[in-house]
Amino acid sequence: MIRRFFSWLSNWTHRHWVEFFAAGAVFLLLLLVLWPLIVYTVPPGSVGVMWYRFFGGTVTKPNTELREGIHFIFPWDKIYMYDARLQRINESVKGLSVDGLEITVDVSSRFVINRQYAGYLHKSLGPQYKETLMRPQLRTLILTYISENEASDLYSTRRERVQTIVQTRFQSKLANISSNVPFEEAYVDLEDVLIEEITLPSFVRSAIEQKERVRHMSEAYDFRLRLEEKERQRKRIEAEGIRSFQEIVAPGITPSYLRWRGIEATLQLAQSNNAKVVIIGGENGLPIILNTESGLETIGEDQKKRAAQRPPGGETSGYSDPTQFGPRSDLLKMPSLAGPPPLTASGAPLRQNSAAPPDIPQEEHGPSGTDAGTVPTVGGIPVADPNAQNTLREWLGKLTGSGTPAPASSPPPQSN
Repeated sequence: MIRRFFSWLSNWTHRHWVEFFAAGAVFLLLLLVLWPLIVYTVPPGSVGVMWYRFFGGTVTKPNTELREGIHFIFPWDKIYMYDARLQRINESVKGLSVDGLEITVDVSSRFVINRQYAGYLHKSLGPQYKETLMRPQLRTLILTYISENEASDLYSTRRERVQTIVQTRFQSKLANISSNVPFEEAYVDLEDVLIEEITLPSFVRSAIEQKERVRHMSEAYDFRLRLEEKERQRKRIEAEGIRSFQEIVAPGITPSYLRWRGIEATLQLAQSNNAKVVIIGGENGLPIILNTESGLETIGEDQKKRAAQRPPGGETSGYSDPTQFGPRSDLLKMPSLAGPPPLTASGAPLRQNSAAPPDIPQEEHGPSGTDAGTVPTVGGIPVADPNAQNTLREWLGKLTGSGTPAPASSPPPQSN
């Protein structure tokens, strides 16, 4: 039986193969032409809304949307795609604030459609719902808020509050859209409303920048004041420490202790190999230390003054340079402690020889036959002040190690 059926089918195909091939070709051609109308692919993140041409039109029943994947329908029916992911719309709104300033606000809104109500959205608004519903409503809300408030509300700390108010109003308007569908829910769920940029008039921007600059300067000065206050506290604490130190140390610092320290410093200075000038006879009997070069320059200037004061004729038997009073150590080569040579009543220098100069009366000579203006010397150094002579003898005795004051000396004999 089966063998007879296959034999008949083979004979029929052999007799009608042309008709069979033509029918197959027509079927394939129709399939290729109608494939886009029969097979629909719902992409990721989208939903499909079914529309039947002969069976009631758009399917609005909740939770009947077509999910992702391939769907086969009749060629006369249709599937509409809706993006169910997070979407964004941008708007630039220009308006006048309540204080008369022209403001440009760039605002954006993010939203998602309700998947289960995609059929209602398609039947009432259609695929162009963003241009029909979202953008006009957002522009109207922003313009209304700008006209009711000041410009400072948009760029100050109240900016977050402005965004919240606009978002609440926007969501309420979206839920109350009247359409040909008895629907009480919102077609879209609003995520947020963001104010991205605010453009103010140029003079307002300049005033705001100036105000911020002054505010920052004020904060900087406040910081400086705090810094100075801390510095004042630091100096006060430092002064209290110095005062405490002085109160502790002051009882042990006596004039005798300071003099002893000065003697030690002088002895160490005398043992040094460096060039130095030491002047004995200062306050409290302590030495005065001067620069060596300045001291030598002073000696040279004194010699020039004395040479200029000598009488003409090249006399050399009169006043002589005290630095030439015989050999002595470098320590004693210094300017005279007695200062410049004493002068007579007429203003001429007083000579240190037994013979009176021509311009000095004979009455000024003493009974011993010596010049009344002769300056005594100590260690070869002319010293006129008796107190300075005693101090110099005491120090010379300590420096030479003899422990006894140096004897007084007289000027060297003058040649006749």
